[in-house]
Amino acid sequence: AADEGVGPAAIPARLVHREGTLSLVVFGLLISLGLALFVAPFACSWPDGLDRTAQALGFAHHAREIPLLPAPISEYKIPWIGSERVAASVAGAAGIVLVFGLAWVLARVLVPGKKMEVRVQGFKGSKVQGIGPDVS
Repeated sequence: AADEGVGPAAIPARLVHREGTLSLVVFGLLISLGLALFVAPFACSWPDGLDRTAQALGFAHHAREIPLLPAPISEYKIPWIGSERVAASVAGAAGIVLVFGLAWVLARVLVPGKKMEVRVQGFKGSKVQGIGPDVS
């Protein structure tokens, strides 16, 4: 058949998998940012699970007044933003972007990439090289 090797069937599974994973990551990041910006400001002010457990088990009094490492945005409060809800949104979004960025960099450093070679079937000797990071 003249059409063999042309169309979606000719796309390597690795390339399709990479695009699917990228879409999943992008949509996950967008959903997380949406939750941080629009839902987090309305979160309950009751103690979270860790605080509640510490109180219930009686070791909450052992918490340090001055932590070993200061939190960059403690209690989701940003001094130059007057509204607590807006500050919580901005702090949540900043935290998501920071953690996502760190995870992305860590993944790029720890997971070796392969330089993929995609052969376009149906054309003699034609190929596209250099898709993906070059680690050779």
